Amino acid sequence: MFAIVVAISSAIAVVCRLVVVFRATRRTTDLGDEELEERLGFAVRTTEVLFGREVYARLRRKDHPFQRDVKDLWKSVPEEGVRHVISYVDTAPDDATKRTLLLLHGMPGGIIDWEPFVRHFGREYRLLVPQLPDFHFSRTSGHFWHSNEERAALVTAFAAALGVNRVNALVCHSGGNPVALALIEARELDVGSLVMITPPGFQWISSAQRQQGVRMCRTASSRFRRLLFLFLFTDYVMRLFGVRETLVRNTTRDQFFGMTFLAVFSFDERVFRRRYQALKDRKLPVLFVMAEKDGLFPQWKFLKTLEWMGVAEDDRRVFTEVDANGKRSPRTEASDWLRVVNFRFGGHFCFLKFAPLFHEECEEFFAKTF
Repeated sequence: MFAIVVAISSAIAVVCRLVVVFRATRRTTDLGDEELEERLGFAVRTTEVLFGREVYARLRRKDHPFQRDVKDLWKSVPEEGVRHVISYVDTAPDDATKRTLLLLHGMPGGIIDWEPFVRHFGREYRLLVPQLPDFHFSRTSGHFWHSNEERAALVTAFAAALGVNRVNALVCHSGGNPVALALIEARELDVGSLVMITPPGFQWISSAQRQQGVRMCRTASSRFRRLLFLFLFTDYVMRLFGVRETLVRNTTRDQFFGMTFLAVFSFDERVFRRRYQALKDRKLPVLFVMAEKDGLFPQWKFLKTLEWMGVAEDDRRVFTEVDANGKRSPRTEASDWLRVVNFRFGGHFCFLKFAPLFHEECEEFFAKTF
């Protein structure tokens, strides 16, 4: 009798896991260009970029920190770099007089995440909104593995293709923030200010975890093996990220794999600390938006990030608090370069749930910055 109960319980567990797997393979976040254009009010365009020659040369060097864990991962990259056709929205392609804002979505994420922002600011500023690649590009090209350096090189090449060498502000959500930090450090694109929305804190990734992640994702070249990966290792990736299953259920499989590599290659405490401290040293104007009840990143990671930027946990002078009703706390004495907005509710996408308040904060920040 006990054996029968165990067998039934195991079967139920397997069925539940299969439900999660097949729900994760739905392409729930993909929208056609026509629907995107209708919702954003601007045309979706495409451009081909060649990027990464110098970045891949560094990643292939034997003394690069990744080489001990991911040998030969970038060996097949062509010497001239990688080509990619990128979809994007440009709200003022023919008006070079407007101030330019570059918007970077997270992973998972896409252009559609910026719908309220584009509708609000699209006529006033020139907004550049690229669709960053997910794992589909990785498995079809065999080259792009979602390190922040690769993604930053892609964004730089994208801006260059549009003739843009300066942006007045980088506006980034979640996984787009590490890309922004890499861009600012490289100084290949002149950045005037930075809006950081729920940026990921560091996640310590061991050598063994990195090797395991690489081995798993390298096998994801066929549909069957991708499903097998999702079936066996969904929990592993969730633990690696600290994410909830609800996020996995509503994520396409290619975004799920891209998210895995993002964790493997992007969360390095030493690099994060150096890049955040560089913001403080440079005093680049920053609007830092955090969510107290973020379901993806715990609050202590935001506070640790702010500590690297010179803000003590009990120093509330730079903070503006937003409660569940959308009411803001009274203005406080702000830093000359940093302002923090703490949404007590709203979660990881608080900039969508409280879009009018977020836009108001951005308007004040932009007015002060440029």
